[in-house]
Amino acid sequence: LGKPLVVNQSQGVGKGPHDGTTLFEEAYNQLVTDPQKNLIICIAAGNEQQMASHGRAAVPAGGSAIFTISKTWSSTQGDVSNFYMDFECWYPAGKQIRWELEAPGGEIVAVPASIPAGEYPIHWTSFTDSVSYWATPSHPANNQGFANFVIQNWRSGIETGTWTVRAIDEGGTGGTVDLYVERNQYTAKVVQGLSTDAIVSMPGSATEPICVASYNSKLSWTANGGQTCQAQNENPVGDISSFSGWGPRRDGAAKPDLAAPGAWVMSALASGSQPDACQVGPGGKHWIISGTSMAAPHVTGT
Repeated sequence: LGKPLVVNQSQGVGKGPHDGTTLFEEAYNQLVTDPQKNLIICIAAGNEQQMASHGRAAVPAGGSAIFTISKTWSSTQGDVSNFYMDFECWYPAGKQIRWELEAPGGEIVAVPASIPAGEYPIHWTSFTDSVSYWATPSHPANNQGFANFVIQNWRSGIETGTWTVRAIDEGGTGGTVDLYVERNQYTAKVVQGLSTDAIVSMPGSATEPICVASYNSKLSWTANGGQTCQAQNENPVGDISSFSGWGPRRDGAAKPDLAAPGAWVMSALASGSQPDACQVGPGGKHWIISGTSMAAPHVTGT
């Protein structure tokens, strides 16, 4: 119809280099900057700020740095994160880092700095966890150093306790390593090496789309039963929400771009949904939730 188009994307992932350099993010940039498309994309910044999902450590020249990830309760029941753990590491181009992954029971999985293209090795620990990994000092998307680890145990849940990741310099120059645990893995948290910087979901980290954080527009509301309900453990009204990714990108660029109301927001209640009574709004046709997925649509609509 030749009219402007605005797309809301209340989605994102925790993986990626978080600097706008993936082919995925470059595709978004091209969509937005193409004058023939007349397109705006608004993307949620993500809700991982307090998830302990990011680690950052400086690896000295000829030395090593350690991250630890605490894996608590695990079983094959309930949330998928009980029997699945996925994280990746990024470091600057031109560096050489090899890896050691130590399971809570002490078994060590050695991962070289570079694995031949097309090979995705798997190692079985003594706890019968399978550890799949891939590493390269030059990722094909952006030439940066990269390592990915996926740990699975679909029979009994992966081993609980402390998983240790060692980044070991092989190039003689060291470098800063950023570790990102994929989103929604609530029972896996970075302990040693924890960083609260550079947390913003991809593709919100793309340069050209508008990336939206959440601020608190209200912290109390009247529910369907007439009772007044109150948010717990939140910042004051007007502040950035405690859960909202506040960036910047891993390369220091400013993302998110702005913030909009994301806590707490009334939206349509699906007929098959069964939220807590305090989440149901007056009339029973709406429910109240929070998140950057609620904030992005405000910008999209505007």
